[in-house]
Amino acid sequence: MLSIARWMLTTTLTLCGLTAHAQTGDPVAGATKYQTVYVNEAWPLQPKSGSCVACHGSAQAPSISFNGRETPAGIAFAIANNRGGKGFLDGILGAQDIADISAYITNPNISVAPVIRINPSALVLSGTVVTPAEGTLNLANTGARALFINAISVSGTGFALNAAGTTCRLNEPIAVNAQCQLAVRFTSSQAVSNAQGFLVINHNAPGNVSTITLSASIGSGAGITVAGGPLRFPDTPIGTSSSEQLLILRSTGSVALRINSIVLSPADYLSGPSTTCAPGTDIPAGGSCTLGVLLRPAMQGPRPGSVSITHNASSTPTTVDLSGVGTTSSNPVARWSANTLDFPATPVGSTGASQSLAISNSGSAPLVISGFSISGVSFQLADETCTRAALVPGGTCSVSVRFAPAATGTSSGTLTISSNSSPPAAPVALSGVGVPEGTAILSAAPAELSFASTPVGQSAQALSLTVTNTGAAAATLSAPRISGAHAGDFSVTPDAACSAGSILPPTGRCLLSVTFTPRAAGARTASLSIGGASTAAISLVGTATPAAASLTVDVGSVVDLGTVIAGSRVTRSIRLSAGAADLLVGSIVINGPFSIEPTGSCGRSGFSISAGQSCTVDLSFSALSEGANTGSLVITSTAPGSPTAVQLSATVQRSNAAREGGGCSLAGRHAPFDPLLPVLLLLSVVVVWTRARQRSNG
Repeated sequence: MLSIARWMLTTTLTLCGLTAHAQTGDPVAGATKYQTVYVNEAWPLQPKSGSCVACHGSAQAPSISFNGRETPAGIAFAIANNRGGKGFLDGILGAQDIADISAYITNPNISVAPVIRINPSALVLSGTVVTPAEGTLNLANTGARALFINAISVSGTGFALNAAGTTCRLNEPIAVNAQCQLAVRFTSSQAVSNAQGFLVINHNAPGNVSTITLSASIGSGAGITVAGGPLRFPDTPIGTSSSEQLLILRSTGSVALRINSIVLSPADYLSGPSTTCAPGTDIPAGGSCTLGVLLRPAMQGPRPGSVSITHNASSTPTTVDLSGVGTTSSNPVARWSANTLDFPATPVGSTGASQSLAISNSGSAPLVISGFSISGVSFQLADETCTRAALVPGGTCSVSVRFAPAATGTSSGTLTISSNSSPPAAPVALSGVGVPEGTAILSAAPAELSFASTPVGQSAQALSLTVTNTGAAAATLSAPRISGAHAGDFSVTPDAACSAGSILPPTGRCLLSVTFTPRAAGARTASLSIGGASTAAISLVGTATPAAASLTVDVGSVVDLGTVIAGSRVTRSIRLSAGAADLLVGSIVINGPFSIEPTGSCGRSGFSISAGQSCTVDLSFSALSEGANTGSLVITSTAPGSPTAVQLSATVQRSNAAREGGGCSLAGRHAPFDPLLPVLLLLSVVVVWTRARQRSNG
């Protein structure tokens, strides 16, 4: 009896030893065992009791993301605690089976997995509002086992999967060296430039997730052709106009062609009298308009130029080259340096500062100026240097005009030259404003603030202007006020002397600082006024570019969970924030022995974070494998530099109790009791009974 008891004890300790020491795995044997378990075929001498296929598809290669838990200990832990639904294998797989399977899925030389290849790696689409933008992706399986697609999602406004051209099917095998296609379509009811989206494919190949960037541009459906160009003008004397040449613009699309702007450059080229094309007008599909062009050279020599036409067709802008040569005239030609003179507000009874104009002779003969005449009682000739001698070709002289208003309100007049110029010089228009005597007059310099191109939501460098009281009385200032179409894009900060209620004495000055923070893309304009007895108005001009999407991760690029006790679990929340523009997130993928919990507010694929808003990704880590554990969180989005990677790390350390050792068990960790205990109890009883009997016999 004692020998039997000793045999049972030895056997029990041997079994205990087998469970307490790791087995050496055979990856080849593990391949067969893995496939058998995965597809839920009957394990030898065991009934079927569960399946991996329901969650992972009918794969025939390691498709489960073990996230670093592929060690024997990690697999045993998952089975014992029913992690990922693997509890059905408890009692079916022994230590050697687990070791073999672990060796198989961790051995890089066992190449039995499918491999997905997607071409192209990014899809660029183009179309019109009439014809959708369409494109195709080719998916090929270049691995050693069947490829299965579990899910396909498309995100981004206007993007969709095109069933007509898609041959890939969910949960159907793509054989080795076989391929299928995914067709994508983008539609929009209006013109769109560089719309962005993502195509996310979940599959059983390594990595489990593939994210494809989508971009699309949609034209309006309008079309344009320009007949008649390029235009070559005959040699034309300086200061004279050539004969008119014509360009015919035709609307060739399926919708109306809108002309947004027509720009002739340089100033030698002018719009002719036959012009019917005008900015802001629509040309019906099939219709046309005429653009007449004249050459009026300002100087001698070749005069290269162009006409640029912006419109709603995809080919905007359309440019036509212009050329001609300016020649010297055999006649004298008088040219003014400006066509108008505008005088600031001036008190009635006083004379303002004079303003000057230059006159040049662009002809080839001497220019004789006999005099000047001024219309308008408020304007006076102040000085001139032009009647003293003939003006040789290329020579210049000047004339000055004063403004002395005879009455309040606006005054106008003209300045005319009398000379032998051929053709005669056109009169110069004069204007000014008269105000009552003793009035405060505010002027501002510069008269326009033009800001540099600025992204939406960002602020341009502030610009300053000086307000001066040029009147004879003190000015009580009101608060600076911005008005106009885009007043909300500009803000003004006065210094103490320019603030509301301040008194600006005659000749006094103060400063205003203006900031441009555009709210939308495009040209932005407004007007700034600062009031007193008279008001100075300043034009505000800026151009806004679309805001670029941006992504901020609150933890930066690294998350270290520190030291974690084996068998425990830790979590960490990461916040993702969008910048000044809406951010589209294609996918969030985690690698290594880490998991994403469902408690976070961020999605996993195909979602947006509104401008200025954020969401959270909740990470978890179960400490299974001792030592250093690393992984990454990869975020694919429309932010520059995408994808964004966050490196994850944690160090697993055994607890003190584990390091001290002790005990073994034949039971799974979720078993109601340890079957080894009754065996040990029985052995103890047998040993005690045997010894007692030996004593009684002795």
